[in-house]
Amino acid sequence: MADYRKTKYCVPFKNITINKMELLKKLKSDFPRLKNIYLKICENDKEYKMEFMKVYNYRCSYCGVSLDILNKRMFEIDHYIPKKADKFKNNNNANKIENLVLACQFCNRKKSDFLISDSEYSLLYPDNEEIKKIFYRDEKYYIKIENEYSQNETIKKFYEQLEMDGEVRRLDFLLISLLNFKKKYRNKLENLHILNELSDIIEKLKKKRNII
Repeated sequence: MADYRKTKYCVPFKNITINKMELLKKLKSDFPRLKNIYLKICENDKEYKMEFMKVYNYRCSYCGVSLDILNKRMFEIDHYIPKKADKFKNNNNANKIENLVLACQFCNRKKSDFLISDSEYSLLYPDNEEIKKIFYRDEKYYIKIENEYSQNETIKKFYEQLEMDGEVRRLDFLLISLLNFKKKYRNKLENLHILNELSDIIEKLKKKRNII
């Protein structure tokens, strides 16, 4: 099953839950009285954010954009179920590590307080395999909803609210593909002209995305 969030050269998401639990153990060891995990892993200048990003291979868990093209500050810690949800009114469970996922700033801001019901919780939860069954990349790299889920109202709203069909999603995927291709084959590309042309294309795409 293809994962729409990764190119053929990206390392797949793997053992996310296990790795999150390992990070949790480290945090509890370093801070025995720690109650709010979120406050520790959201700090840009601390090692724990990078540790959390590593769990997700430094990629947004919703769209797949990576540290290859965005800097660390453009990634945020999203509450999968928003803090405002009724289930969190009388407790601090919203900040448990299970409810925290890595998101690029664009996805996180667009998602905002999007509420997912308990019955559909697993469908869009990026730590498991289900989300890979819901979305796919077409031949032009656009993110689409699989036919099986195209009439699901929650999925449609999620797709629209996060602007998953946006041009930037396609551009990011192409840019990451080219960067990883160059990284993998740069020592095998005997023709320097081809390598330079590839570098020029990458720089033009970066400018188009306004990330330089």
